[in-house]
Amino acid sequence: MGTGRMIQLALPLCTVLVGIVSGCALTRASIHPAYAPSGEKCRSRGMTVALLRVVDVRPEGPHIGVKKNGYGMDSAEVVLDDGVEAAAWVRSALLEDLRSEGFEVVVWSDAPGDAVLIHVELEQFFVEPENHFMTVELHAIVVFRLTVELPGGEAYARRFKGHRSSPFMLVTDGDIEPLVEGAAAEAVAAAGREICTLLAGARP
Repeated sequence: MGTGRMIQLALPLCTVLVGIVSGCALTRASIHPAYAPSGEKCRSRGMTVALLRVVDVRPEGPHIGVKKNGYGMDSAEVVLDDGVEAAAWVRSALLEDLRSEGFEVVVWSDAPGDAVLIHVELEQFFVEPENHFMTVELHAIVVFRLTVELPGGEAYARRFKGHRSSPFMLVTDGDIEPLVEGAAAEAVAAAGREICTLLAGARP
């Protein structure tokens, strides 16, 4: 088979592969992940906690992911819907979780002297595809470092991570949101359980 014939056969195959791995790779995706607390009540319910702030220390900037074309190059951003920032989403989810567990959550300015103070540093909130020959592995990861300060001055810090991944033949915008939602929920729920356990042991 001549070189020209091989090129003619290869070009359609390349075109198909690019289409398989990229989907709508050139358009920005805007997603709206939700968070649903388990509603499980904590033994330390009734305690007052103040979620002071969630600081975004991610290097990526405001977007929370990327799409890639068939050559593995970044081709479009993934963002949260309505201009919501990743740190604000994590803060809102943590607030929901703590309230559902039975804590009284207040803002910093209203925190009494015996309130438990919570600080969060958001280190990762990202989704991106990993291209393979005929499939795409979509990965979503959320990581944050949470510090709990007790009224007596003791402080405890721990890092929480959520990860979801799934293979696809063709990734669409609708495939992105559930993975981000799952990864974020895993990290937030784990943090809520840990706070509950910590405060249950610290309560006099």
